Amino acid sequence: RSIPEILVAILHSEPDWDALPSNTAPSLESLLRACLEKDADRRLESFAAVRARLAPPSDGRPMPRVSNALSSARDACESRNWQAAREILEAADRRGELEPEGLELLAECARWTGRTEEICEPLERAHAMYLSRNNRRSAVRTALSLCHAYADVGRRALITVWWERADELIAELPEGPEHALHAWFQNRLCGQQGDLECQQKHAQRALEPASLFGDRSVEALALIDLAQVAAVRGEHALALDYVNRATSMALGGEISLLASGVVLCNAIYCCQCR
Repeated sequence: RSIPEILVAILHSEPDWDALPSNTAPSLESLLRACLEKDADRRLESFAAVRARLAPPSDGRPMPRVSNALSSARDACESRNWQAAREILEAADRRGELEPEGLELLAECARWTGRTEEICEPLERAHAMYLSRNNRRSAVRTALSLCHAYADVGRRALITVWWERADELIAELPEGPEHALHAWFQNRLCGQQGDLECQQKHAQRALEPASLFGDRSVEALALIDLAQVAAVRGEHALALDYVNRATSMALGGEISLLASGVVLCNAIYCCQCR
């Protein structure tokens, strides 16, 4: 089957549960169904939730499917109550309850509550936890998030350290959404050096995996960077086309809050170049 056929099947078709061996334990089939559930609200959200289903506590108490703190923090973030979400996660962290997903969200909350100096520490801990579990994809993602965080505060030496870590880890992975993020950040580095040809090359390289794996945020970020390149070169019609494509994603709520901010700010810059 082709990659598009596989992606369509993942999105719209149910697995053939009758193909499971006849002696499959009902509890295992239930776990598999929970992992592959199409409805995100009903699907198990992390390996921690899977472990909870596989290994209940020794005293027999049922384990929650998802950390209550993480679930509550996500609800707060949905309503843009970043301060409440941060307090929930910090309390859980003090109790030693946060999984790496929670640490990533804690870093996000630090960003949106203006605590830029507190973004990197939880990301570094999340990265270490992912590495210890051999979750290289998530380790690449957190390394690139650290590149972005350190770039925001001008820590060039640390950008280099985390970029090299991401570069090393991603070399061993088959193509995935992390490759789109990796190519996009490389385009940013080229842009900072004023190398338009290099920037265009890597922004274009980010588009294909971003589109293939459904990462609309990276797709929009790559498009707006291509708009910048075109605007600087005086290719105003092409720049406007890229701007329109990227801003439509932002205004349509298809991309993250951070990506929307970057896209809209850079769209203003592109218009000023005309």
